[in-house]
Amino acid sequence: MFKRTVRKDLVYAEYGCGASTIWVARHVGCRILSVDTAKPWVEIVRKECTGVDGLSIHHCDLGPVGKWGRPVSYEKASAFPEYTDWIWNQDVQPDVVLVDGRFRVCCFLTSLLRAREGTRILFDDYTDRPHYQVVEQYLPRSETDGRQALFVVPARETLDLDGIRQAIERFRYVMD
Repeated sequence: MFKRTVRKDLVYAEYGCGASTIWVARHVGCRILSVDTAKPWVEIVRKECTGVDGLSIHHCDLGPVGKWGRPVSYEKASAFPEYTDWIWNQDVQPDVVLVDGRFRVCCFLTSLLRAREGTRILFDDYTDRPHYQVVEQYLPRSETDGRQALFVVPARETLDLDGIRQAIERFRYVMD
């Protein structure tokens, strides 16, 4: 589903860089916006993508991180919103967003709140982690394939925008 969804888009954004970033950079040729918490990992991906035009990877410093870029403390909690919001503060709007890093529920809800109608949100590791499925209170999934779920952003007037904003604040500091 990932490869089928990303291929036709002009702007691809992702929470959490890695193999998906490298694949899109090498095979799709679209603009890429990526944010990650692990500086060494960001440097590895940048090196793998040397010479790729349109790649913007942002390291969000959330303090020391452990496995999979998870902050080891709330020492830099004031910077957590930078992670969820960075993609949406750029000069372009994504056509596809991959949620595959930290703060997944908050990242999904932030994307739902800020994306244009028709934007596709791919949520990785979704089907085998029921605690992520709280997002379906705000938008039902359109499709499932393996561990991934696809959501398509509807017209804004059909969304509970106040409820989404409140949920963003509730999940702002949930690191998984």
